[in-house]
Amino acid sequence: MNSVTATFPNRKLHVILDNLNTHKKNEDWLKAHPNVQFHFTPISAPWLNQVEVWFSILQGQSLSGTSFTSLKQLQEHIDAYVNAY
Repeated sequence: MNSVTATFPNRKLHVILDNLNTHKKNEDWLKAHPNVQFHFTPISAPWLNQVEVWFSILQGQSLSGTSFTSLKQLQEHIDAYVNAY
């Protein structure tokens, strides 16, 4: 976020976040960046977080029932799935 605010120093920035606990205690940072406003998706609406939808598709169509012996093997598998998707 520091690099985003530096890139757009004179703009009002609206940032949409999910309700992960690490996104919550930022009052001091927000006070130092008055042009930034955080908006949180509702706790009861995970489908609004598009990355969660994507992870669900990836898990259901590609990762279920698989195992990997290395991080590289997992990365190659995901890359191949993304390219095919």
